[in-house]
Amino acid sequence: KQVLYLLPEIALTVQIMQRLKKVFGNRLGIYHSKYSDAERVEIWNKQLSDTPYDVILGARSAVFAPLENIGLIIMDEEHDFSYKQEESPKYNTVNVAQQRLKLSNGLLLLGSATPALNTYFAALNKKITLLKLSQRIDNSVLPAVTLVDMRDELKKGRRKIISHDLHKLISSTLAVNEQIILLLNRRGFSTFILCRECGYVMTCDSCAATLVYHNSGKLQCHYCHKPKVIPDICPKCSSRYIKYFGTGTQRLEEELQKEFPQAKIARMDYDTTKGKFSHDKIINDFKEKKFELGSNNNTKPVLS
Repeated sequence: KQVLYLLPEIALTVQIMQRLKKVFGNRLGIYHSKYSDAERVEIWNKQLSDTPYDVILGARSAVFAPLENIGLIIMDEEHDFSYKQEESPKYNTVNVAQQRLKLSNGLLLLGSATPALNTYFAALNKKITLLKLSQRIDNSVLPAVTLVDMRDELKKGRRKIISHDLHKLISSTLAVNEQIILLLNRRGFSTFILCRECGYVMTCDSCAATLVYHNSGKLQCHYCHKPKVIPDICPKCSSRYIKYFGTGTQRLEEELQKEFPQAKIARMDYDTTKGKFSHDKIINDFKEKKFELGSNNNTKPVLS
């Protein structure tokens, strides 16, 4: 039977694809929205041919791929909200997968280190089978975690978005020529714009979501992607006391460049990975350590 392997984000397909290719070779097909319409049609038609792929790897839309003899659907990181399509036609990938497997009498495997509450509840009540991984890979230990209260940073007069502890850690890591990954769950430069006079927050005219400032000089809605020109005065009270708040990946990248000019920085977010192989290039370059500044300088990049 055939297998459908689903991931919540396209960026994750790069590493999984490489691993599956080693085992299944040309039996593996890739299907996600970064591919052109023509490429997806080609994969779709191949699945309807006499020589279909045995394994399809893709993001949520791949749940509709025409596998005629499907026996297993794997949903990695099943708790991830990205499996829910918010634009029309709206659907929950888990529900679609369940219905498909009812028709083919197949198996659904939901994988997660932090399962969704409804999934875990169903497992505890034996509505679905609970399988546990009791050991970490190679018996590795959990990493040490340090919480930094940024309010304490502010009391000490530090107004930067990188704390003193993090700054020291980045410096010491770069000093021994090791690489760094910084994760930030907000893109853009500033996450919202507020009028200090009346408290008005700039929102999208179409969907009422808070607009995000990008260093392109425009405000943008991260839901419908509509841009908006930054007003000189508050649309509500006509005040000029408009201020930018919050931190996105663009602002973090700018501060990192100032604080660590010796490091080369690659920013990986929606704005820098619109090309089909953008994710692949950044991840592979990072894996192969191609961010070195020069043959005599082994400093590695910060990836945010």
